[in-house]
Amino acid sequence: MKKTVAVILFSVLFFLETASFVCLGGMLGDVDGDSSIGLTEALHALQITADIKSSIPVSYVITWKGNWKSGEMYEKYDAVQFEGASYICILAHLSEASDTPADTKLWNVMAMKGQKGDPGEPAFDMNGNDAYYMDGNVGIGLASPDHKLDVNGNINANGVYSISGKTVLASDGDNICLGVGAGEKNTGSGNSFLGYYAGYSNLGDTQKGLGILNTFVGYNAGYKNTDGSKNIFLGHSAGYQNTVGNSNTFVGYYAGRQNTQGSGNVFIGYYAGQNETGSDKLYIENSDSDSPLVYGDFSNNILAVGGSLGVNTKTPGSYKLYVSGNAYTIGTWQASDIRWKKNISPIDHALDKIMKLRGVRYKWKTDEYPEKNFPETPQIGLIAQETEPVIPELVNTDTDGYKAVSYEKLTPLLVEAIKEQQAQIKELQAEIQKLKTERLKD
Repeated sequence: MKKTVAVILFSVLFFLETASFVCLGGMLGDVDGDSSIGLTEALHALQITADIKSSIPVSYVITWKGNWKSGEMYEKYDAVQFEGASYICILAHLSEASDTPADTKLWNVMAMKGQKGDPGEPAFDMNGNDAYYMDGNVGIGLASPDHKLDVNGNINANGVYSISGKTVLASDGDNICLGVGAGEKNTGSGNSFLGYYAGYSNLGDTQKGLGILNTFVGYNAGYKNTDGSKNIFLGHSAGYQNTVGNSNTFVGYYAGRQNTQGSGNVFIGYYAGQNETGSDKLYIENSDSDSPLVYGDFSNNILAVGGSLGVNTKTPGSYKLYVSGNAYTIGTWQASDIRWKKNISPIDHALDKIMKLRGVRYKWKTDEYPEKNFPETPQIGLIAQETEPVIPELVNTDTDGYKAVSYEKLTPLLVEAIKEQQAQIKELQAEIQKLKTERLKD
């Protein structure tokens, strides 16, 4: 028969060869090793049916060797509640009795509740190298993770965070996708999609060289690209409509947005080439104009400037081409087709006009106008202010009031002057011959 001992006012530690128990406060125990708190009869080594409360710092180390029958503990309980500073160390082991746990989970912590502490205080205060350690794969939102951390769902991070390693948020096939919807349908390789839905529709086939080696950066950049490869789209909606075009470079807001199948294009600037649908084109522009500041056609090696071009100067003025310094050319041509001309009339009194012109030698005022890059060598020519009253067609005045002479326009004037002079010579020769004839008659 079991012998019961009750201890109420103080704690006593008993050491027995066959069994032992510890009695604290209102605790019941027997010499066979069964102890209970809150019960009149102990059925297990330790059985508790009341709350455990401590107002002083305590430390517990609890080790179970044997099967822990916890079938009745899948409810929510305040297992331990503290009012003072406490530390708990839990060591979970496989059951020595059966070599495997009764459940697939060694232990399951459902909740931790603290009654004291300031707002913002951590629920756990841990020391050591590993606050929480798992050897294997961790899955959040999925039951069978394939990597150290697999997350099925969105991840939100506030504040500054760092991701180390050679690649960041890389998908299979050597791609880098960063941003909501970026490269969401991607099946190509070697792509970099950065931005909201950048490269969203990229499909690709690495074996066939489709949808590979693209770089799309910006909101909706390259959104509709499916099989296009080796494109660089940088800017909001740059290359948005491109589907199969290759080797394009679009830089700027809406640059090349409407180009769907063109290849080998270079569009630089705000809205540059937005409406261009061809291939091998160059646009440098800050609007959606079809006449950009700089236009080119790589297939024909054509370069056009849609404005005034200054060489060695930033102020070409009213001239389409202004060369500040010497220019060398093998030859030049000037438009002269009669189909482009009207009000055609001969030049009269050309010789008289030529006789009124004054050719001079001179040097440029290089010290007063260094920005003009005038040569230091002596020059010959006309004075514009002297030429304009005689032949106004030879003189042009720019927006700043400075005058220039078109020497090439002297050519037709000289032609007519020579013809007039030749007529005069012939007339004089006729008179001389007449005088000779009359003299011979005398």
